[in-house]
Amino acid sequence: MSHPGIRAKKALIASRYCWPNQNKDITNWCRACIPYQKSKVRQYTKAPVSQFLPPDARFAHVHLDLIGPLPISEGFRYCLTMVDRFTLWPEAVPLLDAKAETVAIAFMFNWISRFGLPRKVACDHCGQFESGLFQMLTRMFGVQCVSSS
Repeated sequence: MSHPGIRAKKALIASRYCWPNQNKDITNWCRACIPYQKSKVRQYTKAPVSQFLPPDARFAHVHLDLIGPLPISEGFRYCLTMVDRFTLWPEAVPLLDAKAETVAIAFMFNWISRFGLPRKVACDHCGQFESGLFQMLTRMFGVQCVSSS
């Protein structure tokens, strides 16, 4: 049997067996079971709430995310999504691969060249956004890179 918890364990055993003090015995047995105690989550860690101030201008704060791998379509397997926080303007760029260089070039030629430099770029913890190349690009352009997750 797996370790579903005391309440579920009681229901499982009660569906097939019955004896005096059954609930008490099952409770004591579950509490004494070391693998059950190790697998039980007692406290959930809560991440601190991030402070995102509302943007004051369009195209000043952009969220980036990488989607994929997707089924291949015309050689493209990934998709870079870019969303402006102020106007919620979305852009999606198909990518052949998910290399940091490919992502940085796609961001430069599909967002920066059309809408200008944002002040902030929010991205998740993907390796492409934490790479030295992407960090150098944001530092070179004076763009603040913040984590969105």
